[in-house]
Amino acid sequence: MQALIEGLHHYTISVADIDESVRWYKDVLGFKLIYQNRRHDWGQVAYMQAPGFLLEMFEVPDPKPLPSYAAGPEPDTDLFVCGHKHFAILHPSVREAVKQLEALGANVGSFKEVSLEGVGTFRATFITDNGGYLIEVAEPQSSSGREEPNRATEKRPLAIMALHHVAISVPDREEAVQWYSEKFGFTVATTFEIPAIGLRSAMMQGPGFWMEIHCMAGSVPVPEERRIPATDVLTLGNKYFSLAVKDAGRAADALASTGVSIVASETTEWGHRVFVSDNSGIPIELFQLVN
Repeated sequence: MQALIEGLHHYTISVADIDESVRWYKDVLGFKLIYQNRRHDWGQVAYMQAPGFLLEMFEVPDPKPLPSYAAGPEPDTDLFVCGHKHFAILHPSVREAVKQLEALGANVGSFKEVSLEGVGTFRATFITDNGGYLIEVAEPQSSSGREEPNRATEKRPLAIMALHHVAISVPDREEAVQWYSEKFGFTVATTFEIPAIGLRSAMMQGPGFWMEIHCMAGSVPVPEERRIPATDVLTLGNKYFSLAVKDAGRAADALASTGVSIVASETTEWGHRVFVSDNSGIPIELFQLVN
């Protein structure tokens, strides 16, 4: 039995200074602060609105530093540890975005252009935010190869179009593809490999977004503290993504009936959220908006 997923609701990060991070995402990426609570059970929490999804950020007391493998700006070393990796946002032109980001003082990594059967050709680059966390900036497939307009670089937030994908790293690509297909109904758009670095990947289509699955040869399992969201947020960096459902309890029951592990459940005045564990031990949140 599948959980009926409506889309991606939010992506979560853990930050050292929530006010500084709110400013960075506002000034650089144009996200809008819509809610902040300084007395959440986990510390302080803020929600920022981006086109098509929310960014949830936590500031906890005395957090552990960002792991060295996750400290970008290139993603390859991050893939050697299984778990949640990064989110990708769309911009009309990556080359224009890079110029603008550099003018805003963002740390920009290398530019790439890839062509994937079933997905198309797209351009992308990785950046790191003010805390060093990886974010991918991608370009719509229909824009690839287009000439960018020649205009002066302005210090203004990026005009983000939407969220494109979220990325995870797993120990077995085929097993992960099967799990997300059977449990959430995601479909495979393409698979690809980069033998030179031992990488086997897949792009799966969810409702309104893509999920990128990476499997790096020699990768280590999801660290124990990352399997439980309440302990995962105690370390800085990218945390997990949340899938919107109409009824979190019913979705959890449907998954539990097929052997999926329920990690945690919480009901608040504004929503009901349930964390489940995928076949690799990666926590996924199912979120039902109540208020």
